Amino acid sequence: ASEVQGVLLLSDVRGCFHADTQALADKVAFECQPVVVMAPDLFRGMPWEEDVNRPGLNSQGNSYEDWRATHSDERVNADIRAAAAVLRNQYGVSSI
Repeated sequence: ASEVQGVLLLSDVRGCFHADTQALADKVAFECQPVVVMAPDLFRGMPWEEDVNRPGLNSQGNSYEDWRATHSDERVNADIRAAAAVLRNQYGVSSI
């Protein structure tokens, strides 16, 4: 049996659903075949998006620092470990 390899693609603050992140995931998956690529939602649906009408703030009125404080390192690390477990357990990935 061949080894199934996986890539855990960690996005920047714009999140995993941003077009650039999705394009990178697609490119890695295509160029590195066969490989399973996963880009977890580390910001749980709330990536940093600066409000065009209020520079330095997002649509909720938070500064970048305030927004970042809502995503603790411990929680993000737990989400990364959980994503790695999904790659191993649900997709049979043996190396990440």
